[in-house]
Amino acid sequence: MEGTPPLVPPGTPPLALAGILATSLACGLACIPAGRHPGLHPDAPACVRKQLQKISCERGLNPVQINVLGIIFRRHHRVLSHSSIAAELYTTYGMKFPATSVKGIIARLVKRNIIKGWQAREGMNQGNHYTFTQELLCPHIKTVPPDTPPGTPASTPPATQAEHKSGNTILEQSERINLSNFSGESTSRRLLEALTEDDISFHWPSLAIEGFGTIQIRQFLTRLGQAGLSVQRVLESLRHAEWALTHSCMRDGDGGIVRTPLNWVFKIIATDGYYPRPEGYISPQEQAERDAEVEAKRRTTAIEARIDAECQTWLLTLSPEDVQSILPNAQVPIGKSARDALLRAHFREHVRPKILAAKSSEPRKDEKQEPEA
Repeated sequence: MEGTPPLVPPGTPPLALAGILATSLACGLACIPAGRHPGLHPDAPACVRKQLQKISCERGLNPVQINVLGIIFRRHHRVLSHSSIAAELYTTYGMKFPATSVKGIIARLVKRNIIKGWQAREGMNQGNHYTFTQELLCPHIKTVPPDTPPGTPASTPPATQAEHKSGNTILEQSERINLSNFSGESTSRRLLEALTEDDISFHWPSLAIEGFGTIQIRQFLTRLGQAGLSVQRVLESLRHAEWALTHSCMRDGDGGIVRTPLNWVFKIIATDGYYPRPEGYISPQEQAERDAEVEAKRRTTAIEARIDAECQTWLLTLSPEDVQSILPNAQVPIGKSARDALLRAHFREHVRPKILAAKSSEPRKDEKQEPEA
């Protein structure tokens, strides 16, 4: 209509939710363009138009919930820990929340049935897989992060800001081999030099939240090289430091809690090339060995229980004549316990192998029988 003032006149504040600009939100507030704002009318005065700064999400989500959903939506096919989500909240959206807060945020989203999660493990990573209730998921949440991550620390020079890469990180490209076992200084150095900010946020999220990044990696290489020290244990050291920080057990030499983890970790690794193994730390390889041992014991117990059950069934079928034929040398009467022990030994050595051989020779149910000639 001619003479109608523009919907968003020059100078109108940009869209924001709880003080967070739309450009810093995973949804961009795409569902609330100026023309659809419930408080905006073509003839409304300027004071009403300023209410654009006080928009409420149509689905009742706050800014951090929107961005957490954006991260999960982008990486739903991956195993995500609360720490890794917290790290990406910071590096992508500039929101600094500890892993414990992220856990609470996700719990509220689960309670509203927007997402569902279950525990999972992917190589060295433990966390959750997530699925969405499509009808409750906001369709405006983007599957890609903002072009310019607002959370990139100002102290990080633009040249070191890694581009977001789809696909596997450098450690995943190494097929999750235990990097501490790589032999050769050049191999370790090459892997460290290839790490990106995204790699660090993914594999060491707690350290990334504290500001650890590629700058520190390059400084490690320089300092250790100047001192003639090896870099082969730097990756192992980062796992130790990450574990200590995640489990809130990072202590200084006097036993006090470390107040500046970034400085503490940097000083130790840059000076010695190795961050000591924290008390209580179990490497992924050690845990895998322990799990395998437990599984082997469970399997052995199950097999023994099955053999005992089969033997017990067999014993019930024996007649006195059968027992006499199996134990012909028992000239002197023996007790029941001794007799049963000898029969069980006979079952294991002679009877059960025949049972297994007979079962293995039986045709499988899914195999077609050849017609008789």
